Amino acid sequence: MIMYTDPYVESYLLQVSEYLKQQYEKIVELEREIVTLRQGLEELQMRPPFHIDKMEYKFDQLKIETLEGTLNIGISPENGRTLKEISLGKQNLTNPHPDWDEEKEKRFREVKEEMDRFLKEEIPPRIIALAKEAKQKIDPFAVSFITEDLKNQVEDRLRHYILIHPEWTAEKVTTKTKEDLMQAVRDFIAIWPKMEE
Repeated sequence: MIMYTDPYVESYLLQVSEYLKQQYEKIVELEREIVTLRQGLEELQMRPPFHIDKMEYKFDQLKIETLEGTLNIGISPENGRTLKEISLGKQNLTNPHPDWDEEKEKRFREVKEEMDRFLKEEIPPRIIALAKEAKQKIDPFAVSFITEDLKNQVEDRLRHYILIHPEWTAEKVTTKTKEDLMQAVRDFIAIWPKMEE
């Protein structure tokens, strides 16, 4: 048998040999992991399955000490999406839209002033009157909560109407927004628990 002692061939064969050794070690390691995974799978398959029967919640038995957050009671359009997402995108509300100009800002401020007065002076007694009309008891905390929630939503609603209906006067925007707020209150009252007679 004749052996070649070419240094390039010998170097190449050493590299291939080292590479094959590394690949063999990797294969052995992967085979060990497969065995471990199979054992884990078999253990999971041996466990009895979980079964949860029907759960019934008795909310009237809960004692709530603190209630925080925002309750949207009906004036947010399209399944809870905010007006920003629908009409304004995710733009900065100090400059909410490229079409927002000084005239729209002036109309917004004028309508906002009237809506602030409406929310402060007219909405609370209307909530109470609607609740009485529907034979529902509503406490001052709930009235305040509803009013505050509407107040948090009204600016977006005003901007929405001013942008999509630039032809509307300030009076028309005010009227439409008040109608929306009253409908939201009626919707909320409709889901409020009835008084015991």
